[in-house]
Amino acid sequence: MLLLTKYILAKYMSSDYFLVKNEYHKASDNLNIHILGKYECYQSIEIEENLLIDFNQENVPVSIQLNNASQILEVNKQALKKISNIRIEIITTPETINLYLNLILKLKKEDVEKTLESSAANLYEIPAKENSFTSLGVY
Repeated sequence: MLLLTKYILAKYMSSDYFLVKNEYHKASDNLNIHILGKYECYQSIEIEENLLIDFNQENVPVSIQLNNASQILEVNKQALKKISNIRIEIITTPETINLYLNLILKLKKEDVEKTLESSAANLYEIPAKENSFTSLGVY
């Protein structure tokens, strides 16, 4: 199992695919999703109110912060403690930064899918690129 995990990590880390971990803070209703590994934030870009994407110095997105997450995703706060899968696409073009977020939540023994799509003008000259993020399971 350890070799398989190392293989998967190596595969993802050597491409434009990244493994992520999430943290939900119930008191502040903030959902943070960040890349596994050591990455530093160089700049934070507000895509829309309550939604930030942090980029490193190479313009790779390294984390997402969703404030007021339960309201935006229309779920109760306890549900955000039960995220079983995360898939994110961040696509930058010379004109826009586009975010596609897909979460699978375990609610009453059922999988419930929640999605969020958002875009903003690329005022920061982030180069055109597609980045994909996924979780391996619950953390």
